[in-house]
Amino acid sequence: MGEIIRGNYPELDKVLWDFHTQKIPAMLAFRMYEERWNFVDEKHIGQNERQLIDALTDFYGNGVFMAA
Repeated sequence: MGEIIRGNYPELDKVLWDFHTQKIPAMLAFRMYEERWNFVDEKHIGQNERQLIDALTDFYGNGVFMAA
């Protein structure tokens, strides 16, 4: 899926507090969403970010999202 520009997705940007690059591999984005889901405010996930999460889940999670 390539790289994700974290600044385009506010909740992803928030959970990447210990990363300093602006682009991250899509697989890492999926892993961070799953591992740090407790820090995501679902009320603030916009349509674009929801579509990203769904696409990452389909591609890397085989349709299964397992929040830690």
